[in-house]
Parts: sequence; C-alpha cells; structure tokens
Amino acid sequence: MQNPQIVNQGMAGSSDNSATNIIMNHDFSGGLHSWHPNCCDCFVVSTELGHPGFLKKPGGNYAVVSNRKECWQGLEQDITNMVSPGSTYYVSACVGVSGPIQGLTDVLATLRLEYRDSPIGYLFIGKISVSKERWEKLEGTFSLSTMPDRIVFFLEGPSPGVDLLIQSVVITCSSPSDLGDTSNRCHNTGVRDENIILNPKFEDGLNNWSGRGCKIVLHDSMADGKIVPQYGKVFASATERTQSWNGIQQDITGRVQRKLAYEAVAVVRIFGNNVTSAVVQATLWVQTPDLREQYIGIANLQATDKDWVQLQGKFLLNVNPKRVVIYIEGPPAGTDILVNSFVVKHAEKIPPSPPPAIEVSAWVKIGYGATGPQNVNVALGVDNQWVNGGEVEISNERWHEIGGSFRIEKQPSKVMVYVQGPAPGVDFKVAGLQIFPVDREARFKHLRRQTDKIRKRDVTLKFSGVDSSGTFVKVRQTQNTFPFGSCMSRSNIDNEDFVRFFVKNFNWAVFGNELKWYWTEAQQGHFNYRDADEMLDMCIKNNIETRGHCIFWEVEDTVQSWVKALNKNDLKKAVQNRLTGLLTRYKGKFRHYDMNNEMLHGSFYQDQLGKDIRANMFKIANQIDPSATLFVNDYHVEDGNDTRSSPEKYIAQILDLQEQGAPVGGIGIQGHIDSPVGPIVCSALDKLGILGLPIWFTELDVSSINEYVRGDDLEVMLREAYAHPAVEGIMLWGSCELFMSRDNAHLVNAEGELNEAGKRYLALKEEWLTGARGHINEQGEFTFRGFHGI
Repeated sequence: MQNPQIVNQGMAGSSDNSATNIIMNHDFSGGLHSWHPNCCDCFVVSTELGHPGFLKKPGGNYAVVSNRKECWQGLEQDITNMVSPGSTYYVSACVGVSGPIQGLTDVLATLRLEYRDSPIGYLFIGKISVSKERWEKLEGTFSLSTMPDRIVFFLEGPSPGVDLLIQSVVITCSSPSDLGDTSNRCHNTGVRDENIILNPKFEDGLNNWSGRGCKIVLHDSMADGKIVPQYGKVFASATERTQSWNGIQQDITGRVQRKLAYEAVAVVRIFGNNVTSAVVQATLWVQTPDLREQYIGIANLQATDKDWVQLQGKFLLNVNPKRVVIYIEGPPAGTDILVNSFVVKHAEKIPPSPPPAIEVSAWVKIGYGATGPQNVNVALGVDNQWVNGGEVEISNERWHEIGGSFRIEKQPSKVMVYVQGPAPGVDFKVAGLQIFPVDREARFKHLRRQTDKIRKRDVTLKFSGVDSSGTFVKVRQTQNTFPFGSCMSRSNIDNEDFVRFFVKNFNWAVFGNELKWYWTEAQQGHFNYRDADEMLDMCIKNNIETRGHCIFWEVEDTVQSWVKALNKNDLKKAVQNRLTGLLTRYKGKFRHYDMNNEMLHGSFYQDQLGKDIRANMFKIANQIDPSATLFVNDYHVEDGNDTRSSPEKYIAQILDLQEQGAPVGGIGIQGHIDSPVGPIVCSALDKLGILGLPIWFTELDVSSINEYVRGDDLEVMLREAYAHPAVEGIMLWGSCELFMSRDNAHLVNAEGELNEAGKRYLALKEEWLTGARGHINEQGEFTFRGFHGI
C-alpha cells in the first residue's frame, strides 16, 4: 500500500456559528439554511419587514412557520452528529405565535429519535405557554443513554392555523466532565474549550484508539525506566510498524464540523531501530459524502528518541464529512511512535504575542567639570511616552555600565534615544550603546541547566534483605521544600476559597499591613494585634511559615502622625516599646523580620535619632528574639532603574550596618519590577551574593493588563531567582485580584479563575518536582537526581 499524497492545510477562516451552540444557523441570519419545515411552510422575516399582526419585532431575523394543518407541524434540524450519549444538553429557544388565537397556546421542544430496526421515538424537552405579540423563552434539558441512527430537534405545538415564530434556538452541552470526569465528555464541535479526542491521555487504557496498519501498546515506562510520561501516568506506542504511514489513530466522525478551525496538539517522541531522529506528523483522513478521500497534513516536526516534543498545527474542513480519522505517522518502518497525549480543540483566537522585553546596555564616563556625584541615564521618547532605559550614579573617573530594560506594547511612529543627566557644564562619554530584544528562550535553557546544578542532588536508595535486583522503583515527589510564599490580608482568610488556594500553593506567608506599626498602634497606646493573631493562627494550623513585615518603615510618609510629633527622647522610648511589645508577643513565631523597611529610600528614624539607631534596632531585636533572622529590605535593587538603590549602594549599607555590629541575617529584594531582563537581575544577585547572606525576593510582583505578558515576566523572575545559588526564598506580593496593592499583577481573577500568570506559576512549581522510575541494580541500589523536598 502506497502512502497517499498529503494535502497541506494551513490556517483558515473561522465559523460564524456560536461557540457553544450545536444548532446551525441558530438565529436565521443565514435564512433557512440547515432548517426544514415539517409538512408545512416556512420563511424568514427581516426586522425591517416584520410580520402582520406581530407588533413587537425582535432585534434581527426570525422564522415564521405557516400553513400548519396539525399541532405537530413545525420547524426541525438534524443534530445527529452534534450530540453524544451520557451528556446533558440545555435548550433555550425564543418563540412567539401569530394568527387566530385567543389567550395562551403551548409551544413545545421535542426530539425525534429514528432507528433502523425499531419504531420512531419522541423525547419531550420542554414547553412554554405563549400569547400573541410576546416573545417567550422556552427552556428544557435532555440526555440520551444510547445513540439512535438519527436525531432531529423540532419545535411544534400551537393549534392548526396558528403561525409559529422562532427568533433563535440555542442548545449547549454540559456533562460529568464539568466535575472532572473526562471519560464521558460532551464532544459536540460547537464547544470551544472541549477536547474532541476521546481518552486523550490514555487514562482509560487504549479505549477509542486503534493502530493504523500496526499494533498499539500502553506503557508506564520504557527502556528500563529511562522513558516515562511527560504528563500523567501512561503513554501509548505504535509498534511493529512496516510502513511510514503506520501509526496510532482515532475516528472523530461527528465531532468535527465544517468551516471551523481546529488546533491539534500532541506530545510525541520516537523509539527503536537505531533511529535517533525522524519526522513525525499528524494527518487527517477525510471521506466525503460522495466517498472521495482526502488527506490533510496538520503538522510535522523532527522528533528524537531523547525528549518528548510538542507536535502542533491547525486544520479546517470545507465539506461535511462522512467519516474523519486523525492519526500520527511518519518515522521509518521499525521505529515506534510514542504518544503521551493528544488534544484537538476549536482553535481559539490567539492573543497577540507579547512584545519582547528590550535590553539596554551602555558604558559611560564623566569628564571635566563635575563637583560631585552625577546621574547618567538612557531614556527613550516613544511617541508621547517617556521610557527609562536605566541609570547609574558616577562619582569617579572610571567607566560605568548602565543596564536597564523596557517594553513597548504598540508599534510606535517615532522613537528617540537620549543619554543624559549630568549637570550643565559636565562632560561625559558614551561607548557601546546597545538596545536589543531579549532572547528569553535561550536564557531559559541556561537557567534550566543552572537549576539542575543548584537545586538538585544525586540520591541513592539502598535496598537490603531479599534479593531485589531488577525490581521496578517509582519515585514521586509530593512537595518541594523551597520557600514559595505570598502576601495575604486579614480579609482574605474569611474566604474559604482563598484559604484553600493559599494552603495548596504556598508554604510561606507574609502579612501585607497587619504587622506594621501604623496598623498595630495607629493611635498611641491603642493596640490592634487581633488581625495579626488570627492570620498567624491560620498559618500555624496549616504548617505555613511566616515572615514579619515590618518592624519599622524608614520612609517618612508611612510613619504615623503621633510618632512624627514625638520629641527625640519620647521617640526613642516609643521605638524601644515597639521592639519589646512586638517581639515579645510573637517570640519564636515569625522566622524572619524586615527590620527597618526601605532604608535606601527613607531616613526618618536616622534623621531623628542619629546614625546609630539603625544598627541598634537590629541589636535590640536580636536580643529579644534571637531565633528570628533579621533582613534589610528595599526595592529597585535588581532592575537598574534607580540610582538610590543600586546593588553597590545596598552592599555598602549592609557592610556599614555589620561594621556597627548589626546582626544582619538576610537581604530582601522586594521585586516590584517591569519588563525584567534575566541577565540584569542575575548581575544584581551575583553582586549581592558576594556578601554570603541569604537573599530573598520578599514582595515579587509583575504588572501588565495583558495576562500573557504578565505570565512571561513572572516566569523570568521565578526562573532567575530559583536558578541562583544565593536565593533562598521567593515571596509574591499577593495572588488574588482586588486584594493586591499593585493593579494587574494578580494570578487569580476576582471570581477564582486562574489566569495565565497563575498557570505559569503552577506549571513551574510542577516542573520543579521530581519524578523518577527505573530498576534496582545488582548492588541493591537505585540512583536518581531530584529536587530537595519530600
């Protein structure tokens, strides 16, 4: 048998049909296409013309079913290929009546079920009582346990001589799959988010799958445990292949529809016959009503025997098919095709690719005329927008590097680049100015390798007793012990959905405001620890560690008015009381404290009490609760956009505190960042890492109204942090919409839906869990490489 010629199929147009409606031409915008009058007449009336005797017109076309001689006569549509057994369908029709009628008359929705060897059956769906000149909504449900040979939906009911008017009909599907059961899913083609492939991850064995000229086999591993599923627990192989077109297939007849674009995604690899690389392709075989055959190429790629890869493409049918089969083929005879999952869905409109982050790099040097430190920055005028590309403070005659980043969401009409900043009369030089898009994928490959070195260890399990050589071993990590935390507020813990999400996805917590001095003692002598107590109690009950944020906040605008009004002696006493009261109350309960927040950007306490106060705060806190690690904490340290908080200035501040005897135990980088560039972030971490202190991202968030941009930026920050040896924890500054201090930074939408940023976070957490399979060797050992955790 020869491999038939493949017809390549690219992207095509979309359908006009409703995304969730299995009824064709549901609003009669296409006239009577797909509709048929049952032993009567029918025509479509436009809004402009209306219908005699019907005063209130709808907003579009509607059908008029006339010349009715019997109650059962009406309008029908064949929906045989649009329904599946076991699924529940919801019907909603906007109907009216016209003609010789007094009072009310009933309109009914019914299914006609036709069988080859049995009498015709009828299934009542619902009815509504209707009066003249009023539109009413007829609603009902139906479900079929078995599939007839033909299914016809029709509307009927009014007395003979009465015209039946129909504005629209909607039939949507829901099934047990809505509750997580994928074995009994509704597969009508109108549902955008439904996978039309049955048993897509082989969780139900090989049901619904068959070999295309070969044998198919189910596996949980191959090659002595070296090949395991990328997703789920099993995968299938097409084996004993004698032709390149042999493979694995599924009949999807009745689950695809003409003039709709579909996207197919399969996770595949190859194995055997000493073939290390081969083309794997997805193909559609279509039989038309006149029995012609078509082969539509969906996608192809070069697969290997080393890794799972994603085969992805789109297709569209221009005919109503009699039969459709989708299959995977391609490698030479004797080479197995391995398939881990297969998804075919209505192709969503893909949001525009996020514009790349742009990196800025330059070297600058101050010349003659400077009398003090000078700021130099790279800026861009983008149409009417001013964009900061990075800045640096220079106080000597050496060359200094400027690094920064930005993103432009829309194509600009004009962009000007400026290097500027020093005072008038001060010369400066610029060298090596570069502005270029960031290749994040190349960076991610490097970070994956770095993560493997930093976060994984070789583990050897030793087995004793009865000879266990050759015994199969499976290792599955349930929890990564690396600290991933988030900010919360008191109001959050009243929402049980929030608590469930938090407990499931974070192992550390920080309170947004409830531990700050302006919250616990807004008025002098009136304390509010109740909120923090209740939040801490929730964390303790769920084994969640906590960071204390913050004991003091050095920025004057955040200091209570009563504190500002104190004289020096009273202020010193108030500071001592704050330290004693807070740290005694919570001794041993908070693992970390941010000691004096944002000392690079504020100086209230230092200005009022002298330079020594900062180091003394650390010393006193450590005396009261020596179990807590005390952090410095500041922002814009990692992005190159603020000369006040460069890594060099942060290092100088920490060294100065240590020289005064301050027990600085950790470095907090807040991480409120835009358009992050990995190498710039990494450079800051490298510089700070020289101090040998643990670094935590303490308030990480990225903001974009485009959730895909937000997801990309969050992934950059999480990968950079997790791959760096000096970073020992990551705290997000919130997760849920409406409960974050920064707009468009949330992972979860207001009503609980995970957005792209949230999906990216959970995908990375899943990536950083260990899964290993194999057999015990002759020495009674099984060795694997895994992440720290349990």
